Amino acid sequence: MKTLREYYEAALGLAEGTPGDVYFIEEARTRVLSEPAPAKIAVPPFDCAVADGFALCRMCALYAAGMDHINSPTDVTLTLDKPVTLPVVADIPVGCTDVPAFARGHAFRVMSGAPLPEQVDVVIDHAHIDSVTPSEEGALPKDITITSLPPRGRNMRTKGENIAEGEVVFEAGHHLGPAALATLVSVGYDRVTVHRQPRVGVLVTGPQLRSPGEDLAPGQIPDSNTLMIEQLLQGAGAHTLRMGSAGDDAKAMSSMADWALDQGLDLLVTSGGTAAGLFDIAKIALEPRGVEFMDVSIQPGGHQGLGLIDGKLPCLALPGSPEAAFVSMILFVLPLVRKLNGDPPRGLEESLTIGSAGQAWTKSTDAAQLIPCAPREDGMYYPFASGGMGTHLISTFHAATHVAYLPRDLERVEVGDALQLFPLQIHEAL
Repeated sequence: MKTLREYYEAALGLAEGTPGDVYFIEEARTRVLSEPAPAKIAVPPFDCAVADGFALCRMCALYAAGMDHINSPTDVTLTLDKPVTLPVVADIPVGCTDVPAFARGHAFRVMSGAPLPEQVDVVIDHAHIDSVTPSEEGALPKDITITSLPPRGRNMRTKGENIAEGEVVFEAGHHLGPAALATLVSVGYDRVTVHRQPRVGVLVTGPQLRSPGEDLAPGQIPDSNTLMIEQLLQGAGAHTLRMGSAGDDAKAMSSMADWALDQGLDLLVTSGGTAAGLFDIAKIALEPRGVEFMDVSIQPGGHQGLGLIDGKLPCLALPGSPEAAFVSMILFVLPLVRKLNGDPPRGLEESLTIGSAGQAWTKSTDAAQLIPCAPREDGMYYPFASGGMGTHLISTFHAATHVAYLPRDLERVEVGDALQLFPLQIHEAL
């Protein structure tokens, strides 16, 4: 019998990240970089103004004021020895692609975000211009007069100030969200190389299962596992292929495994038939092909299976009871899908949080127990099924926020005891 930790580590060891593939940037959200992403262009890609005002060469203004334009400090505001009047030679708006040539001893009226001519090294905003002489021809002023000079670089950004061309923006393994994708666009990307979306087959067993909404005969139940497994996998970033039900036909299940191999799937997840009974067909069909079935010291979910089908296809075989399948998805399947996506795998402890028990109860099994729970107004965690879990209790999970993990050697929980908690929110569980 394996412990929870042993089985968790064995499940994570089934596969590595999927190969890299090129995705358009719009399709790469939630994907993970499979290689570093160096900047194709600098940010900003040119010297630009960050305020409306007048751009000029600081040394030229100092020279015009009769001051030492070589040795004067560049990092402080200087009061000029005399007012300096500079002709305004051009407007430079945002989006200008034909930037005027630099003119010594002249100024340019610029808008915030506009590109700047070479040798311009300061932008003086309108509040610090002493006077503006309008021209007779139109909107462009004739000249400006200044009596002080801000430090070099004021109200402007230089090319590559934030990110230099060729600088690695994100390393391999970076998870791409909206902000990261916007950053990649800003450095020149329209497509990016990421770990390919994992393709995961979902296969259930059991002659009693019927499709949602279908009329039920005595002894039949709705198949809730297929939908639940698919939704969790899709939320984790996988592409799912619904393979249907093998019923109680081991040969049919083996043929479905052949199909999954032919399709080149990255993972097969099955539900049901993992115990040692006469009709536990997952064990009958898949054990001869490399899937090892074993007991794990947890409740629910004590019967599990894992391995490589024919040495090639990773397979996680889950119990058929809905609450055991749900817990198994959170504990074992989603961490493996996260690894397939290219995210670095987490240790078991990294997935745990700590909370305080709001209710006392006695554990109902010698195995490690997993109990759905949620916090109340007092911030403490209360169980939904302190006496153990039956197959009907999948209905409690929609209200639960965590699963409390009670180790094998723990017999009783007292009010205020520290609880080890696995989060059930999908964005946290991943």
